[in-house]
Amino acid sequence: MQTSTLADRIVKEALEWEGTPYHHQAGLKGVGTDCAYFVGKVAENIGLIEKFKTEPYSIEWHWHSHEEKMCNIVESFGLERVYDDTQPGDILAFQYGRVCSHLGIMLDENQFIHAHIKAGRVIVNNLNGDFAERLKRVYRFPYNKKDIS
Repeated sequence: MQTSTLADRIVKEALEWEGTPYHHQAGLKGVGTDCAYFVGKVAENIGLIEKFKTEPYSIEWHWHSHEEKMCNIVESFGLERVYDDTQPGDILAFQYGRVCSHLGIMLDENQFIHAHIKAGRVIVNNLNGDFAERLKRVYRFPYNKKDIS
């Protein structure tokens, strides 16, 4: 039996979403997703959370609100905030507007995957430039670093 780390499973599932069209408040692999549903459905699909659901939110809520909706969604999964040592499988929260309003999943030391509204689909980007400047929080599913089946 081959084992993999939780991080490997998160990355593998996330990469299966690459190319999925962007669609606000949707979460169907290959059909449509936004950044919150992408992260939530990855967690759901590998069994880290029972069922992803969230309250409806405006596509522009972050321009006129101080509510940390994206961080609240991620924190509802039971994730722990990480202050350094970003690793594959970590959830990244980027600030656009007044609050963290965009999420992605770390793939390796310099790349992450996310449902990008401007690209119109789930894509892989380097974590540099504007993305690095806007990265404000990092979260990790609590787990023992030992391999799991």
